[in-house]
Amino acid sequence: MTPSIDTILLALLLALSNLDEPLSPTEQAALNKVGKQLDANPKAWDSIAKGLMKVVEANDSLNQQYQVAIALLEAVDGKIPSGLLPTEAELEQLLTVGNKREKRAGKPKPVQDSQSNEILNTSIEVLKSLNPAETSKELPFDKLKYFFKTTFNK
Repeated sequence: MTPSIDTILLALLLALSNLDEPLSPTEQAALNKVGKQLDANPKAWDSIAKGLMKVVEANDSLNQQYQVAIALLEAVDGKIPSGLLPTEAELEQLLTVGNKREKRAGKPKPVQDSQSNEILNTSIEVLKSLNPAETSKELPFDKLKYFFKTTFNK
């Protein structure tokens, strides 16, 4: 079974946040392009996902982190307790332009539930940032990582 867009994007955000080495300028530009494509037309996910996966698979460290994250997310079957994902307010506080923190207005995405909306919007903003890996490290994923650690390390 193919993972959902939410699962893939959340796995990517987690993988980026766990990445030890920086992305190359080429990889950053490719992720920026994916973010812009998602922002412009999230319904074109199938073609966007192909480009995204090329970037992930080309970086061994990112791919390894992604595979771990996707396995954890699939193991909980998308049933992540509420309150573990970053909120819109947290996202707005963290995203920066240059060195100034600024609130970014985003157009609402037509999605079915609020979790999907949060994951999609967070992914778009992180991928469009100047340095997606560093931006993802600022996201408050501590609760989600703790959830996985306590759920699967019993």
